[in-house]
Amino acid sequence: MTQSDAEAAAAQECARLTFEARTFLRNGNKSATLENCMAALRCGEVPMEQGAIIDSLLRECDRSDIADQIRAQLYKGLAEVEAHYADQAVALVHMANVLILLGEHAKATPHLDKALVLAPDSDEALFLHTLCHLENGTFRPGQIDIAPVLKASRTPGRALSGLVSLLGHHGEKQEALRVLDTGLPLLGDKDVLDKRVETLRAALSGGIEQINQRETANRIFDSFAETYDTSLAALGNNGPNMIGTVLDDIGLARDNSLKVFDAGCGTGLCEPHLRPRASLLHGADLSVAMLEKCLAKGTYDLLCRSDLAAAETLPDDTFDLAVCADVLVYFGRLQEVFTNLAGRLAPGGWLIFTVEEAPADIPPPGYGLNPSGRNCHSEAYLRAALAEAGFSIEHLHRDTLRLEFRKPVPGLAVAAKKNG
Repeated sequence: MTQSDAEAAAAQECARLTFEARTFLRNGNKSATLENCMAALRCGEVPMEQGAIIDSLLRECDRSDIADQIRAQLYKGLAEVEAHYADQAVALVHMANVLILLGEHAKATPHLDKALVLAPDSDEALFLHTLCHLENGTFRPGQIDIAPVLKASRTPGRALSGLVSLLGHHGEKQEALRVLDTGLPLLGDKDVLDKRVETLRAALSGGIEQINQRETANRIFDSFAETYDTSLAALGNNGPNMIGTVLDDIGLARDNSLKVFDAGCGTGLCEPHLRPRASLLHGADLSVAMLEKCLAKGTYDLLCRSDLAAAETLPDDTFDLAVCADVLVYFGRLQEVFTNLAGRLAPGGWLIFTVEEAPADIPPPGYGLNPSGRNCHSEAYLRAALAEAGFSIEHLHRDTLRLEFRKPVPGLAVAAKKNG
């Protein structure tokens, strides 16, 4: 192994340990968080972004003494970068990103001001610049010029949807709509995310209409399949872990005794929680590319292409357990999906799923589109929809589902049992 290969391997291990540490902290295990942070620091030269994340984790673990040393080293490193590369937009964005991870949005803003002068078509610079002003309370509507970014980007739909979602997430819905209206004519047909961008209008306008799952799978998930696992890891994806926690909480033994249906299996991220319990593990997804990635792993007994909203496409079998991890966020109304899954479960069978939890004061019908383009659902709505489909909720588990703009998204994992 060359030195560069060894450095890359060390950086990858550092990132893995840091990601695990965030998961441990989210689940309240500070001792394991601290252990992983210290192991990450022993990996060698820690990338600055990872160092900033470790800084915040250590402070959460009441080890500000170590965190202060890390922060001092980070500030020293930032000063060295600025001294040598202050005229390079990429370096300025890198410095700003580290400062943002440290919670220093005000200090990051001048670097991004300069980066946008040097590179007005940088989507990352514009995104972080907007984020800083939103966090600083200095954002002024009407100042964003999205055109240079979209004209230069190879994925303009992704750049536009990210910025629009950011604005909506921070309550700037009118500005988000203005940016959306400015950007949509510049997309044309050159980006697979243009349909998702259009969906954002409904979310920003308070709509509740349902995302077309088939269109979403074909135009979005197919394009994400190659990087799906790593992308979700970067977002702190906790859906599969929440499923695993509920499986343990309700006492489903790891004795390979259950016929399990992973409904919306994607690339197979839930498999480690399901395989020990399964005599048969049948995965289904609407995205062909996702199924191909899952097939390549060789961990499922059967795979098929299914649309959860179309009962005739579901496997013709009877299962003891059906799981939907990070799937139902792409549906608004859930009665049909629950009814279809009930039709594939044995009496007394389990349905376990995750959703983004809606605020308690969400108006009827109890679900709605978020600025991210994903749906959230209230506990009251879920209880009513499940009862209509012949289920009773037996267990609830609340946790962070993932990070969005580096902030936690509240999630709800539900274990429901089919009546009869």
